[in-house]
Amino acid sequence: MPLEFNEEERVYFQEKIAHLRENWDKEREAQINGLGLKIGQIQDRLSRLTDAYIDRVLEREIFEERKTTLLMERKDLEEKLAQTRDNSRSLPEQLAEFLELTGSAYLSYKMGIPEEKRNLLKIVTSNREVDAKNVDLKLFLPFNEVANRFQNAYGAVF
Repeated sequence: MPLEFNEEERVYFQEKIAHLRENWDKEREAQINGLGLKIGQIQDRLSRLTDAYIDRVLEREIFEERKTTLLMERKDLEEKLAQTRDNSRSLPEQLAEFLELTGSAYLSYKMGIPEEKRNLLKIVTSNREVDAKNVDLKLFLPFNEVANRFQNAYGAVF
């Protein structure tokens, strides 16, 4: 099955996730610091923009336009910062969960009760279409990428 991983792939993922876990705290702190610096830079730009408006270097319309843009950028960065600080599930943990779900999807479907099968299909598939007796299921992007991992850009299968 295309969503199942062979032993070599499982070992590779386990090693990579272990490496990510080792460095995750440092990476997360670096992201938090970087976002804080960017927010500070935007605040400085807002101050300079306000000074330019007060000194009548800028017209009100241009000032308002640039101010709005900077405020929107700051809000986006503040949201990212809050998400990064509050996210209790680390990226390595999320990746491990995804790979576990992906690697066991077929077996989970085969062994599951109808309710579990429906839930699994909701998670793994995006477009579900029925035409008479034909059912067309399309995988969500990350699952689709895993399923097609052995195809190269020219359509050859490895």
